[in-house]
Amino acid sequence: MKNTQKVIKKASGIATYFRLTILLTVYLIFPQATLAAVIADGDYLIQMADSDLTVASSGMTAREQITLGQNKQAGIWRFAHLGNDYYKVIAPKLVMVLDSSESKKYNGVPIIIFPWHGGKNQRWKVIADGEFYKLINQETSLALDLRGNVQRVGTVFQGYEKNASR
Repeated sequence: MKNTQKVIKKASGIATYFRLTILLTVYLIFPQATLAAVIADGDYLIQMADSDLTVASSGMTAREQITLGQNKQAGIWRFAHLGNDYYKVIAPKLVMVLDSSESKKYNGVPIIIFPWHGGKNQRWKVIADGEFYKLINQETSLALDLRGNVQRVGTVFQGYEKNASR
């Protein structure tokens, strides 16, 4: 298990990084009884549970799809708590936010960046799952998910409901 554990690192000017782990899996399970984990507002490097690849975005172009990348800087996201355990997840360049495209509620819905308008499709719950975390969209109840579990640079992220597969 240690070999597959990856972390979200608190990115700051401090020499020591505050660490939280995140589980980004294909077909995430969203158990009804799970309570949201409240993390401190701040910048976090989001990495995959099973690789060194990151959830990446340039944060500059509206409707840009979120992809798997190698660039650690492009994988740093700002989490801003909105209350009720939901967060605004702001893209690396602090211009756009993580967004479930057009509030669509189907498996495979694209996860994009878009200017903040405050809709439920731009609000994400952080759910603790053992030593990792999941991101669940408020509008769709779908998890941030790697399309086809293809772990190579450029693979896009989607919203997807529960499934037993990692």
